[in-house]
Amino acid sequence: MICPSCEGEKNVRLFCCGTVSEWRTRPCSTCRGAGEITVEHQAALIAGTAMRLDRVLRGLSSREEAKRLGISDLELNRREFAKDYPK
Repeated sequence: MICPSCEGEKNVRLFCCGTVSEWRTRPCSTCRGAGEITVEHQAALIAGTAMRLDRVLRGLSSREEAKRLGISDLELNRREFAKDYPK
């Protein structure tokens, strides 16, 4: 399945601010530069987006939601953005 973040291009363009502000190309963090994701990874992305939307609609910060769920802020972020998902 084609990666929704890079649309199969394997790389994304990011604007980096600093001493020199410029556009840079980096490997896509969603597909790790593969251009494709598994159906399971897509399902995790959809579930994470739904979790995040529900949290925001309830007016909770990620810190408040993590505390409510009994998990760390980092773990909640990983779930909402399907990070560390196996290839």
